[in-house]
Amino acid sequence: MGDARAISAGEVDALIVVGASQIWGQPVEDAQPLDYTAALTAMRAMLKPGDRVVYGEAIWSAPPTPEAIAPLAGRVDEYLSLAALVELVEGHGFLLADFGEASLGSGTSSSRASLRAWSTN
Repeated sequence: MGDARAISAGEVDALIVVGASQIWGQPVEDAQPLDYTAALTAMRAMLKPGDRVVYGEAIWSAPPTPEAIAPLAGRVDEYLSLAALVELVEGHGFLLADFGEASLGSGTSSSRASLRAWSTN
């Protein structure tokens, strides 16, 4: 267990990463959309073919309302949808074994996607 930013290529056989776009993305004070691409690229660089990943990320489960974005950066584009995240994960060379969604609670339109992926290249 440790800071994923400190892991060198080939050092681990598996990763469990939650909120990776906040680790490798821009500072939250910049109020920018989450950088899923930077996170996936960084994780991919750490892994060898066949390594396993459990990847948890914030997503919109429905189009966001003004009330949903108010406590965040105030942006409707801050999170992706689950379908868009799945497409992005597969586009970064991960083979999805399973994926799902967990709600943050009633009345919210954001959720956390949980993706179990295996690297393929």
